[in-house]
Amino acid sequence: MNAFFKTNIMKKIILLALLFVSFSAVFAQKAPREYIIKMNFQNRQEIEQITRLVSIDEVEGNTIIAYANPKELEVLDAKGYSYTIIPKPDLSSRVINMATTVAEMANWDRYPTHSVYVQMMQDFATNYPNICKLDTIGFTTENRPILVVKISDNVNEEEAEPEVFFTSSMHGDETTGFIIHLRLIDYLLSNYGSSTEIDDIVNNMEVWINPAANPDGTYAGGDDNVSGATRSNANGVDYNRNFPDPEDGDHPDGNAWQPETIAMMAFAEEHSFVLSENSHGGAEVVNYPWDTWPDLHADDDWWQRVSHAYADLAQANSPAGYIDGFNDGITNGYAWYTVAGGRQDYMNYFHHCREFCLELSDTKLLSSDMLPDYYDYNYQSLINYAKEANYGIQGVVTNASGNPVDAEIIIVGHDFDNSHVVTDPDVGDYYRPIEAGTYSVEVSAYGYIPQTFDNITVTQGQATILNVTLQSASTVSISGTIVDANTGTAIQGATISFDEAPIEDGITDASGNYSIAGVLEDNYNITISADNYASIHETISVTTSTNNFDFAMSPITIISFEEATLPDGFTTSGDADWFIDTNEGYHLNQSARSGVITHDQSTTLEYTYDFPSASSIAFALKTSVEGTSTFYDFLEFFIDGTSQGRWKGETAWTEVSFEVTEGTHTLTWTYERDGSAGGDQDIVWIDMIQLPQAPGTTPIASFSTDLLSFILTSEDPSNSQDITLTNIGAGTLSFTNAMNEGSWANITSTPIDLSASESTTISVLVDGSEMETGIYYDTIVVTSYEIFKIPVMLDFSVIGIDDVMESSLAIYPNPSNGVINILSDKQIENIAIYNAAGKMVYDQKVNLETDITLNNILKQGVYFVRVSTTENVQTLKFIVQ
Repeated sequence: MNAFFKTNIMKKIILLALLFVSFSAVFAQKAPREYIIKMNFQNRQEIEQITRLVSIDEVEGNTIIAYANPKELEVLDAKGYSYTIIPKPDLSSRVINMATTVAEMANWDRYPTHSVYVQMMQDFATNYPNICKLDTIGFTTENRPILVVKISDNVNEEEAEPEVFFTSSMHGDETTGFIIHLRLIDYLLSNYGSSTEIDDIVNNMEVWINPAANPDGTYAGGDDNVSGATRSNANGVDYNRNFPDPEDGDHPDGNAWQPETIAMMAFAEEHSFVLSENSHGGAEVVNYPWDTWPDLHADDDWWQRVSHAYADLAQANSPAGYIDGFNDGITNGYAWYTVAGGRQDYMNYFHHCREFCLELSDTKLLSSDMLPDYYDYNYQSLINYAKEANYGIQGVVTNASGNPVDAEIIIVGHDFDNSHVVTDPDVGDYYRPIEAGTYSVEVSAYGYIPQTFDNITVTQGQATILNVTLQSASTVSISGTIVDANTGTAIQGATISFDEAPIEDGITDASGNYSIAGVLEDNYNITISADNYASIHETISVTTSTNNFDFAMSPITIISFEEATLPDGFTTSGDADWFIDTNEGYHLNQSARSGVITHDQSTTLEYTYDFPSASSIAFALKTSVEGTSTFYDFLEFFIDGTSQGRWKGETAWTEVSFEVTEGTHTLTWTYERDGSAGGDQDIVWIDMIQLPQAPGTTPIASFSTDLLSFILTSEDPSNSQDITLTNIGAGTLSFTNAMNEGSWANITSTPIDLSASESTTISVLVDGSEMETGIYYDTIVVTSYEIFKIPVMLDFSVIGIDDVMESSLAIYPNPSNGVINILSDKQIENIAIYNAAGKMVYDQKVNLETDITLNNILKQGVYFVRVSTTENVQTLKFIVQ
């Protein structure tokens, strides 16, 4: 161990803000990660409900076949659904041969062991280094690599060529596409230079192929076989239901994003895919967008033609009966059954890509001797689909200097639901697959004068080239000052952000001044935010003569629910009254809880407030109610009877904010239940309502320090400090002599009421004699109309030679100007950062690295970084200046 580490005393950290995880005993027989179930349904609405509870695999007649993990079965039970667990398919009659060497894959009639699969992917890159490069999309829950190869003539360069993405087996037990895609890689590489068709693809495209998107599922039974394959990942989550959804939000399945999901989203963000394909099994059909809603895609006619072209060729290359069901081999996704959180809709909606889902075989895990046949059925259809990336309207968008421009290409009167395409910002190229016809094309980018091109003619199977040079628009700089509305003092660190335009945020200096350059003359919606102030939402008109904008921000009033009854001014109505929950809180210990209601009932909480200026209302909410669909139970928030937001399912404590105009407004929270069977706790909570203070009427607590910090040792385990509390507002501030959490900290001062400008001294005594080594947080509570808090930190460290020798973590520079380097002699698995109040502000899994750099992710302040390695967990304190 080097001297750098030996001179740093490491402290083991325990934060009260963390949730403690209890581990169950490890049994010899592990519970299955998933079950196959059969359910009956009565109507389409019921499918809408069920698909948000379990992973539907097949719908036939009025029967659903679905996959569910143990947690999801508990939800079904709680909601009163009837289902039957059915056995997994019997594989005894199938030939499942495994290749234990690369040579045994020569005839493509085996499944590779995991090590053989990895070796084959490596060999492709080694044997064809000029046209093939191996990359890793990310790592799975069990740390297997999600491998992908890039095939292109200049494989190490990014060119102005369409990027195409082929991927398979997100459902790990649907393995037909796994081998088809693996063999397709071999076909493209081995035929380059001898096939005009393949040469055209490799020379004019960047083709990315990922044969096994869920290796944890495919090799769930062990790396040497696929017989134990599962649909889900190692956490029992179907990650083809885990993506952000255009209709159902970020977490439509109620699960956190899985490592596989995060990796795939990051990969999509890094690239500009024109076409994508996502292979599955369990049916034989081409499934095209959308899955999540009944609305047709703007390019529905293109989708139907391309899908039929795939199915028709597959039919021609196979025995009768293959991919000929549904609408002659194709189906609209929603028309089959609705899916929320699928990758198909994610890629189409959020990344302006064209992705469809291929169901390649009725049997999920084919007998290995049938794999060559299914490759023959499909490979030419896959190649023809890739060619579509080079048809339609395409070109390069540059500025007057010839540099690429990050632009949008919109077909006027045609595009909607994010069907427009965008340029690759690195090289400026774009590709717009579209049916034959004549169109008007608008090309626009922030900072440039938009252009519209009429009478652009597209011929099927050909490319229409439309290169565009955009001229820069004139810009101005805006500036201003931001002050406290009550005191007129400058606010440092306030942020001015543009809600939609790609303009860099402005931040005020110590004098409250800000300046933002490069703003076009236009109207903008902006948001001004600062800690402990109500956000301001304004529309500004920027011209060369109107470019100075000053703002006065109102300090926030926080309404918490720490008394025995609802605060003055709140009314409750409906089928039951809201009340104080003493066991659940976000800001402190308590919150407002919805009334206890049953089916087809509602309960409402209402509050009227006079907003001194156009600003915002913010509050924290938590829900534990039935389902995630709009058909289920939900909490809804209204301003003056107009709905602002709706929340359903299991939602952890979350802060939300809404714009509000100056004047008196009625705020309403309504929890409504539908007529179906209940589940979860059927409860919603709200807490920490943040409102702008009315000038001259509200007390404001000001402490002489932002953090009260004690550093103790086993030789000196107790200490005390004084802190000054001042009422810098109006009215009366009540100090109630209370600590929020631990018994290790006590206040010895007498409670007192402070009038405007009055101060008092608070003495805080801490005792760590019964504490284990670690860092602990508590808060001093000052209550009045609102709740004020100040964090108290106890750093109780037992210093000895063992602590020094175990130290293996460093952070530098410290203090930092925003760039943070973390160095460890052990492999890092996770990094979590907490602010001085003990609130987590950053959490990220890390791929077993030892040297991490974080760039400008934190504001100025004091922080603690908690680093989990393969061997231990350690924490260091650092400062961002």
